[in-house]
Amino acid sequence: MNRSSLEIIIDILKVCGEETKKTSIIYKTNLNFLVTEKYLNILLNKKWVEKTENVYRITSEGRTFLNKAKEVSLPIGSN
Repeated sequence: MNRSSLEIIIDILKVCGEETKKTSIIYKTNLNFLVTEKYLNILLNKKWVEKTENVYRITSEGRTFLNKAKEVSLPIGSN
């Protein structure tokens, strides 16, 4: 089953909670290079992730989005 865009964004933001390189993002999110590149560009443009040299890190805006997105994506009936 394919993940939704929201699930992919959540996965990437979680991995970027600590400073991480693109290769690590690819491995930890189980995405290929092209898909990872596409979503990182989206997250960079929205300023939810920042890139310093070759390291990616979640921003405060990204952390706010991640927290709200995790609430929305919780299965119904879970507390």
